[in-house]
Amino acid sequence: MSAKDSGNIEVVWETLLAGIRQIFGHQTIQLSELMALYTIVYDYFVLGYIGEASPSTHIPVNVYEEYFEKQFLIDTEHYYKLQTVKYLSNHSVMEYLTTFEAYLNKEQQRMIYLRQSTMKQLIDICSNLLRQDQLEPIYAEFEMLLNNNNNYVLKKLFKLIYWMPKAKTELKKIIEQHIHTKGLQAIHAVSVQAINDPKIYVHTILDVYNRCLIIIQESFIGERDFTEALDKAACGLEYTSKFRRMFQDVAISKNMNEEYVMWLENRNERTTLDFSVMIFNSNSWPFPSSSTINLAPELKPAFDSFTEFYTKQHNKRKLIWLHQRSKGELQTLYLKLKFILQVSGCQMSILLLFNKYPELIVKTIQDETQMTLETLLPVIKQLLKSKIIKHSCTSEEVGENSLRMEDVLKLNTDYNNKRTRVNLNIPVKVEVNDDSQCVRDTIDKDRKLVIQAVVVRIMKMRQTSKDTQLIGEVLKQLSAQFRPDVSVIKTCIDKLIEEEYLKRAPNESDTYHYQA
Repeated sequence: MSAKDSGNIEVVWETLLAGIRQIFGHQTIQLSELMALYTIVYDYFVLGYIGEASPSTHIPVNVYEEYFEKQFLIDTEHYYKLQTVKYLSNHSVMEYLTTFEAYLNKEQQRMIYLRQSTMKQLIDICSNLLRQDQLEPIYAEFEMLLNNNNNYVLKKLFKLIYWMPKAKTELKKIIEQHIHTKGLQAIHAVSVQAINDPKIYVHTILDVYNRCLIIIQESFIGERDFTEALDKAACGLEYTSKFRRMFQDVAISKNMNEEYVMWLENRNERTTLDFSVMIFNSNSWPFPSSSTINLAPELKPAFDSFTEFYTKQHNKRKLIWLHQRSKGELQTLYLKLKFILQVSGCQMSILLLFNKYPELIVKTIQDETQMTLETLLPVIKQLLKSKIIKHSCTSEEVGENSLRMEDVLKLNTDYNNKRTRVNLNIPVKVEVNDDSQCVRDTIDKDRKLVIQAVVVRIMKMRQTSKDTQLIGEVLKQLSAQFRPDVSVIKTCIDKLIEEEYLKRAPNESDTYHYQA
């Protein structure tokens, strides 16, 4: 190559570079002028001639790369690196994604004047720079988008990181934690109502599952990794596995009731009750142990019959009746109007005693039902409050807190209600407190595991962290779900040290190293 050619190349490059920098700096330059400069580069470097002269040979590739491509890519990378940092500091992820697409489209338009090899490298530089360098802000806003069900932006974000395995893995973890937390919050919100109606648990979790499934399908195109995140849920705590077992329990119970009816028919037997049973796996349902109840004669044959059937079907399983959480209906036959009373198992056992006795003292009710006082007294108080039973002495005013073992009770023959179907199955205060504590204990346990998962994720990324910095980051990442006590976080950190996920620095007790 002659010195004259070299000089021409440098002049063309410097002129084009100046124009490009003006565009990057938002300075005035006519589009036609810039395109003319691109055309010169295309003619000279790609086709091998300049102006109207006919090319004798093509310019070697190394000349193109040395005088134009190398510096062009360096300047472009520098420009977009500054632009993305500045832009994200003042704009949302949604605005960033829209601008990112515009950047790529603009570069693709310019690339028609350059070699295909340049276009590929430039698009890779822009994509990697705009995506990889800005992942932390994306992670931070990703969970907000999930909470707001912003599927449109989530879909754009998914397209942005689709070819980035590391980013996909991180977003998968965030989704798992999000689903787990939403599930715990939903269960906690219905824990009181679900005490007497376990189906509420199933329907609540099913609702969470379906809403999250819609997000996976619409925002992540049903991507297998994210579907697995939904199934796995909550950082490996098998939340969805529990849900599936709970939901399966409902389906299995339906089949088992049908099999029970066939079993009775084959034995030429039938029950006098409209009777059905829900079978729950004790490992999946957060119910505390149930106290024993001596069933009324009207109920016992049906329960004994089903127990026999179940034992023959599953001879290695133990069937425990949760009478406090069962429910049924009774019809009044002693009033002018007939009422259907919706009652709990405990209420039914007490009310059926009045078929045998016109009046009962509280002590007799306990002897007949074998309920503990902690269970019996609140149930009786609830029946008195509903006015379905009353004290035998009508002149005596007895408050809820003054019920005595020698008090005499009887049915209220003057009972009346505007409704013919009356729900008496209202959660009893003592039972609700006990069961709610059980649910809270389960939630606290799961939250500790969520905290541990967040600590591991932070430490895996940072490798080393001070105690205060780590705690602050955990609080920040969990702020949208719940706010754990600092003492709980420290307990979780100690647990991870014990399990050798982390270790303390030899000479700095407030510094942790990731080692798993």
